[in-house]
Amino acid sequence: MLAIYLLAKITKDVIDYGLENIRTESKIKAGLIYNYFDYHPHIKPYIKNKKYRSETVVVLEYDKPNQILDHFKKKISLSVAVMESIKQNSLE
Repeated sequence: MLAIYLLAKITKDVIDYGLENIRTESKIKAGLIYNYFDYHPHIKPYIKNKKYRSETVVVLEYDKPNQILDHFKKKISLSVAVMESIKQNSLE
């Protein structure tokens, strides 16, 4: 029921604002994002040919993927340690 209600509200907003406005804004925002990452030293758009880039989904590649993995491993390890500490303290 909630999903239908939300869909109706979103649809109304789209109609009120205008699909053409949404398309124009999406194109501008995608252009800004791509322009930024075209010149970033480490993160680049995955699709090199501008003709084939999506205006709704931006896919990026990072030249140091292990750095990202290490970052998330540290975050996950910290989260697990905190959760184990909370669990242990609640059992005492």
